Amino acid sequence: MGGKKEKLSITPIVIPAIALAVGVLIGYLVFHKKEHHATYTTPPATRAESSYTHINPLSGCMDFCGKEFIMRELHWFRHDLDACIEKVKAKQPDIHVSYYFRDLTNGMWIGINEKDEFSPASLLKLPIMIAAYKEAEKDPSVLGVKILYNEKDFEGITEEAGFKKVNGQYYSIEDLIGQMVDYSDNAAALILMKYFGEDKVAAVEKAFNLSIPKNATNTTNFVRIKDYASIFRILFNSSYLNKEMSERALTLLSHSLYKNGIRAGIPDSIDVAHKYGIRDVHDASGALREGYQLHHFGIVYYPGKPFLIGIMTRGGTKEQKEQLVRDLAAITFKNVDRQIKTPDTVIAIEKH
Repeated sequence: MGGKKEKLSITPIVIPAIALAVGVLIGYLVFHKKEHHATYTTPPATRAESSYTHINPLSGCMDFCGKEFIMRELHWFRHDLDACIEKVKAKQPDIHVSYYFRDLTNGMWIGINEKDEFSPASLLKLPIMIAAYKEAEKDPSVLGVKILYNEKDFEGITEEAGFKKVNGQYYSIEDLIGQMVDYSDNAAALILMKYFGEDKVAAVEKAFNLSIPKNATNTTNFVRIKDYASIFRILFNSSYLNKEMSERALTLLSHSLYKNGIRAGIPDSIDVAHKYGIRDVHDASGALREGYQLHHFGIVYYPGKPFLIGIMTRGGTKEQKEQLVRDLAAITFKNVDRQIKTPDTVIAIEKH
């Protein structure tokens, strides 16, 4: 691929899928008959990770010697969650929430409205990341491939945060994956989608029951919380990507710059690998319409008792939903922490 130029064009047929996949609220004509140009060069192969800190520490006969892993069942704490949600809904009846918790040491889970569907928004950037790392399993050097960024090719692309790129500068595939995850960068997502191919991303979405329905729009609700949460569980268990690439993915997610939601409800000393998604629909005047959605998922690496939490919301204001996600995360952490620190209920096993 060195020095070879390829045209990255996005036809009207694939616009709805790509727009959904990167959470970009742009019109049908933004990319109509528009070409995207990129130049690729291949650098030396990337170095494999030397240790794993984010994938399942219980696999492989407890690889981390000397650490204690608490295997007991947690006590039910849904009543605390319900009380929090009911309090919020009493003040803001149009807020709707789905909640999912899973103990990653023994599978105990709690679900609230877990069968309800939401619009995934930027959450669909993760299948792009996974598709890229799946290709890197076959050829790790692909992560170092350089792509020339031309800002004129991305006029009209909106960003939630976005990584400010320099026109005419080359960015590696690994850099672009980082920009897409850390900054929820839409341009990076589009470049990666085109480079690896929509078919490979669609294969990942299908594997996780996230396939975009035919004729779906930016506001179509089609993702269930348990289906999306399975991405984190499967990365944790290295059962789709291999250990090296699963570790890369979760380490990157632990570096996310988003500090609200779940991250705000967990002590800073606890590592969290997380991804948020925002679906903000505006009218012609630019005013925010009803139906704004905010979602957040993550693995909380509580020492010896890692757990998965997912929260999907719609209705109300952004601040109300951020507060609700933060409060539910804090309640979850408080219950896990209190139960684990209760000496007479802990059953632990330790590798000597």
